[in-house]
Amino acid sequence: MLYYWSGYDSIDFTPGRGVIFKVVSSDGSYQRDYKVQLNVRTVFPDSLLWSQADSIGFTALKKPCAVISNDIVYNIGYDNTDVLCMTSRNISQGVWSDPVALSGIPAAGWGGTVVSSGGKLYSLFGTSIYSSSDGKVWSSCKDDVKCLVKTESESDVAWAVTSDSIIRLTDLEKWTPVSKVPDGFPDSVAIAFDYPLVTNTSVTRTVLIGEGKDSVSVWTNLSTDNDWVQIDAPSNASLRLPSLKNLSVIRYDGSIFAFGTGLKGFHQ
Repeated sequence: MLYYWSGYDSIDFTPGRGVIFKVVSSDGSYQRDYKVQLNVRTVFPDSLLWSQADSIGFTALKKPCAVISNDIVYNIGYDNTDVLCMTSRNISQGVWSDPVALSGIPAAGWGGTVVSSGGKLYSLFGTSIYSSSDGKVWSSCKDDVKCLVKTESESDVAWAVTSDSIIRLTDLEKWTPVSKVPDGFPDSVAIAFDYPLVTNTSVTRTVLIGEGKDSVSVWTNLSTDNDWVQIDAPSNASLRLPSLKNLSVIRYDGSIFAFGTGLKGFHQ
């Protein structure tokens, strides 16, 4: 039997006092104590606190794009002579490598996005996706591509868009059509996230945020369904994600945060 306080009582959880619940069987022959520990979040929940990472040997590149693969951070961008280069370092320690020019790629047409899937890097040059195992040597693997989606994936999935289809990278390193491009699908996809559902971890939800000519739209997809569905915009304009230049989106602590040129602060 558990004896408890009424809703008008209070419990003092001050550290060091030690709150213990005593549970006694109905016949009084058995008793067990349960010590209560209260974990208090010490970070203000609506704040993003940034700290400077170790930048020993870091070379600043123009129009950079960073991605993590196999615990290595790859930073790709243009050097001072406008050559597309790559520099890297271990995610937890070490110094940045000297910039190395990418090989096997076209002279122009880099899309500016690099994604990681299955231990490889993928990037769009013109209308072709190129892949690399080390960030240095690249080769073409998929043609007729309109957009490579920047992804933050917990299931190691990559997405891209052709002129008429949404395609996904499979475990066999093959780009497979998933569905036709739906009406109203954004012209330029900023980023996509996926994560397992709390109610069923075997099902993954993907959230995609993209930019049209004058608006931003949000789309969602479940791993059990190939169709992409647009999320209705709130009737209250102040609750909508505004159309921003240089839209950048991150997922942190279960929430999605959007940044962009001309926006004071961020949208959550």
